[in-house]
Amino acid sequence: MKKLLSLLCVMGLSFLLVACGDKADEKLTSYKEAVLNEDSSALISLVEMEDEELTEDEAEAYFKLINEMYSKEEFTELVDKEIERMEAKAKSGEIKPDSDLGFEFLLIENDGEVELEIPRYKIGLDLPSSTYQITAGVNDLTVENPHGNNYQEIGVYVPGIYEIKGTATKDTVEGDYSISIDFTKPKNERASIDGNIYSFRIDQGYSNTTIKKVFVNGEEVSKNENDMYSVKLDNNMPTIKALVDYQGNEVESEEVKQELKYVGVNSVPLEIDESKIKDSEEDNLAEKRVNNTVTHLFDSSATVLSLTEADAAVKKALIKNDFADNDVHAEYEKLIDKYAEKGAKFEFSVPKSTKVGNDKDDFTYEVESELTKDGKTVDTLKFEMEFVKKNDKMLIKSVKELN
Repeated sequence: MKKLLSLLCVMGLSFLLVACGDKADEKLTSYKEAVLNEDSSALISLVEMEDEELTEDEAEAYFKLINEMYSKEEFTELVDKEIERMEAKAKSGEIKPDSDLGFEFLLIENDGEVELEIPRYKIGLDLPSSTYQITAGVNDLTVENPHGNNYQEIGVYVPGIYEIKGTATKDTVEGDYSISIDFTKPKNERASIDGNIYSFRIDQGYSNTTIKKVFVNGEEVSKNENDMYSVKLDNNMPTIKALVDYQGNEVESEEVKQELKYVGVNSVPLEIDESKIKDSEEDNLAEKRVNNTVTHLFDSSATVLSLTEADAAVKKALIKNDFADNDVHAEYEKLIDKYAEKGAKFEFSVPKSTKVGNDKDDFTYEVESELTKDGKTVDTLKFEMEFVKKNDKMLIKSVKELN
């Protein structure tokens, strides 16, 4: 009787172990079929996830990865090896790639109750400065990366091949991004990003210049507090040019066609035609000479207005050197003689000179100055004066009083 009971106990234990092995075998076979048939519903019902349930898009990415790495025969062989281990009473196991890619397709627990789990892994990458809305798998998050080009985690993902699309906002510019996650690649290369918001800075390369405006493909773009410009583009080879203040004159740079990277720092050179720089320098020099002539003219005129007709020769001598010919000199005298008063103390304020013409050889200026007598304002005088260059001076070629 005791022998019979012992035999029955042994048989019962053996049956229990076989049943466990058969259960793992059945579950792994179902898993294999779900993957080979790309049946996401079957896979979702089979696996026990550590946190949230496997999602449809995760299952699709998972199938895509396995199809990329294995033929149906190769994957069948990979799973069947693990089935054999389970039949040999292994308590746990895993299905993972032959190469060391640092992840497992499946974790298996076979200790009394069989559990299949697909693990999720944290994914991160270097992101340009933007605010990203990321929705994929179990992830629904906003990633704020104000400084840019540094590592940011973007959620957890089961092994797969993903293409995640969404919106990103940099400064006030909103655009699109695409994140690729590919578990066939090494861990530090799994994720990459591309998008259509590009940032760049202008490498001035010139002293005495201030950038006033920047244009990309003909459209003006704004600068942020870090002297960076952001723009949404359909392609990354735009034309860029700038309007700069060079020694007080507006100068347009050469148009530069440059490839921009989505990730990283883009630096666009400021290229200015040397002839434009020379023209600007000549304009500045001409303006300085005009101001010197006008300042000398009004200083001398203040003295002239207090002289009498008896001092005519002195009057002419004081201001004649500022004029190109005597007729213009005489015309100017007539314009200011109406204010003359013997012995009065006259003064002119520092004159304001504004160039009227845009041509580099056009030296026509509007000149304005306030006339005072004995400390009291008499009038504000406005003239249009045309100048001619002579040696290192600007002489007055014509003068017209303006109302």
